[in-house]
Amino acid sequence: DACRFIYDKMKDLSEPRVVHAPIDKLGSVGLWIRRKLLAQILNGAAVLELIQKHRTPTLTRIMNFFTLLGTEDFYVLLVVYMLWILDARLGRLLGLLMAAAFYFAGAVKNTLVLPRPPSPPIIPLKKDTDWGLPSHHALLGVNMPWYLWFYMYQNYQLDPLVAVVLFTTLASWSFCVMFSRLYLGVHSPADVVTGGILGCLLLAFWLQVDNLVDYYITTSNGCYVVLVIVIVLMLAHPDPYPLTITYDDTMAMAGITVGFSFGRAYAPHRVMYAVLDKYSFTSLGIKAFTFFSFLRIVTGLMVYLLLKQVLYYSARLCVSGACQALGITTTCVKRKHLVVKNNPYYSSDFRLPDEKSGGQVAESSFNISQLLNVGIQNRPINIEMPVKLVVYSGLGWCAIHWLPMLFSYVGI
Repeated sequence: DACRFIYDKMKDLSEPRVVHAPIDKLGSVGLWIRRKLLAQILNGAAVLELIQKHRTPTLTRIMNFFTLLGTEDFYVLLVVYMLWILDARLGRLLGLLMAAAFYFAGAVKNTLVLPRPPSPPIIPLKKDTDWGLPSHHALLGVNMPWYLWFYMYQNYQLDPLVAVVLFTTLASWSFCVMFSRLYLGVHSPADVVTGGILGCLLLAFWLQVDNLVDYYITTSNGCYVVLVIVIVLMLAHPDPYPLTITYDDTMAMAGITVGFSFGRAYAPHRVMYAVLDKYSFTSLGIKAFTFFSFLRIVTGLMVYLLLKQVLYYSARLCVSGACQALGITTTCVKRKHLVVKNNPYYSSDFRLPDEKSGGQVAESSFNISQLLNVGIQNRPINIEMPVKLVVYSGLGWCAIHWLPMLFSYVGI
């Protein structure tokens, strides 16, 4: 209610909306960074207009398909396929990298609070409500395909022809995911290039520490250290107004990280293998491999959907009960109901703060933070985010530990 009240008040203002960001606290340096990046976003509009002129229904369907290959839904399916079917260790490391990439992209995006391409003249073909730079699709489009390549190149004896086909496929996947964001008009070239650069930096770092991380979380204290780190990082994650779904998505990935860590720590010597970790493809044959894969995926997804509901209501009950025992009044409102309908695309009323104010809100302008404090004081604490952390931790633990044990027990 407070957020919607603020939004209604902002619509009544005659002055252009001044969009603040956490980086503004750096004063003139932070404003200089935002101003330079905003200029690059606007300069890229000419490229998007050129692409826009060559849109066709067929190309649009193809680009929608490729942008789907860069979403968290697809990556989650990819991770569980690796966990349960191809290579459990690769699936585990890919899942941890995915969570790190989501955090990195979300934190930078919410720190800068920069708009998507100007609309008009750009006509976006997708509806997005979060800010633009950097592109999640671009950052993950570098991390996920190329980590698959490096892992397989280092750990498998690839036939030269297979290596060429695999390299070409992964390179095409990475490029098409990033280009699809330009074609659909939802990101500027600056968003995509920045996401790609940050993705390269994160991938280079991950390639140096992936084995160390995988070993560390098998130790008795490692998973608890991961839990503390995740909580600290989520508390430090910027979440500026207007609220977006970025923090919500990042919290889900943080929960998966905790679940993977606990699942790995408490079952290092138990059954945690994929189909091809136990059997070779030649010994199984394509029919048996397809049959086992199908059964594992269907069984896993059914358990996932059921467990998600059970965990949600159980976690909500436990967290609210603990808060009530401490005398804290709570509510549990999903993030999507709190997110104000925000236009993340650049328009003529978009303004950065005045540099003379050092990034602070001018006295004559509408002070969002003060109104927000007034609007939510004496209200119950929303426990949706802690509940989400618990739920996705349980789902991650189940995916990496309990479901493989179930597969082994029923003989699939």
